[in-house]
Amino acid sequence: MLALIFNAVVLVVFLVCYFRDKDKSVHALRLSVRSFERIAPVFVVVILLLVFAQGLFSGDAVFAYVAGVSGLWGYLVAAFVGAIVHVPPFITFPIAGQFLASGVNPGYIAVLVTSLVMVHTFSIPIEVKELGLKFALVRNFLCLVFAIVIGVIMGVLY
Repeated sequence: MLALIFNAVVLVVFLVCYFRDKDKSVHALRLSVRSFERIAPVFVVVILLLVFAQGLFSGDAVFAYVAGVSGLWGYLVAAFVGAIVHVPPFITFPIAGQFLASGVNPGYIAVLVTSLVMVHTFSIPIEVKELGLKFALVRNFLCLVFAIVIGVIMGVLY
């Protein structure tokens, strides 16, 4: 439903822009199509990797990985699992609530949720193509480090 609303808003904005300046709107549309054509092969590979990863990591498997460890190792496992598994943010928070209700350390949950949302392992090829290897690696590494720091802080405070 949210995607439908978003697409409808984009269509309305495009039509408003089109009626204001047809040449610029058509030029922008052509640029976006060319950009999509350039990204499409990498995008297909990323989608295939995501499908493969989702087949490997079910909700029960993620729970077993995160709930079955403790100490610093628990933070690292939660960060790794969060970086590898790709779950949309609107699904991440109910999963976190289930983990909390099951007695999982809140620090581990914070690391898992933060890395799920911020670290995008499978989109690195697209980031490299568009923004460069250094940017993609530094961004993902810093997000992973911040996820662990946030989780440790939550673990201490909770």
